This record gives sequence, structure tokens and C-alpha cells, in this order.
Amino acid sequence: MAAAASLAVALGVTIVGNVPINLRTGRIREASAPEGFMAMRRRWDVLQLVRGSLQLIGFILVTISLGSN
Repeated sequence: MAAAASLAVALGVTIVGNVPINLRTGRIREASAPEGFMAMRRRWDVLQLVRGSLQLIGFILVTISLGSN
């Protein structure tokens, strides 16, 4: 149950956090980077860290669960 919750939250972070930033920044070229671009990039980095950590936790929990059966 905890593994599913961790993976579900990771998916939510991806959809609500990473994807909108990806859509905004995917069209930006280095020469035309708008003000606030670096702040948006730092936010994306934090969200990526959260997402990756939750996915790792979910994987570990699934592995433990399968190993105990």
C-alpha cells in the first residue's frame, strides 16, 4: 500500500509540477531566456529530486513486499 502511494504521489508531482515547466521551457532558447528562467529551472530540479526519490522509495517497498512473500 505504501509503495503504491509513493508511486502515485510521484506521478502527481510529475503531472502537476514537472510537465507544466517542461512545456514552458521546452521552447526557450538560451539566447532568449526570459527573466525568472533560472528560478523556474531550480523549481524543476527540486521537483525532479522529489519525484525520483518517491519512485526509488516505491521501488524499494515493492521489492521488500515481493521478497517477504
